[in-house]
Amino acid sequence: MHTFSKLLEKTYSFITLLSMFVGFIVAMMFLIGIVAGGSFGESLSVFAGNLMTWAIRLAALAILAGIFSIYLKKNHTLTITNESNATEKSDDEKRTVV
Repeated sequence: MHTFSKLLEKTYSFITLLSMFVGFIVAMMFLIGIVAGGSFGESLSVFAGNLMTWAIRLAALAILAGIFSIYLKKNHTLTITNESNATEKSDDEKRTVV
């Protein structure tokens, strides 16, 4: 199970990096389309918009892999813990041991 969560973590990292790179390329394409203008700029912007749709789908897959990885490792920051309860438990344990 630990190996599978590591694989999901690597998948998350790779797909996130890939989608960020595609987002950068799309931004450059929009910039070139604005500067170029005309029908070329329009067609480049439309293509960039279609490419961004795929980048968003890639990012969604990355998030899914990341969430599965976090919950398989059972190590996430969304767990609510009360530090005072943990301290009280340790004090109670000391009393029962002594």
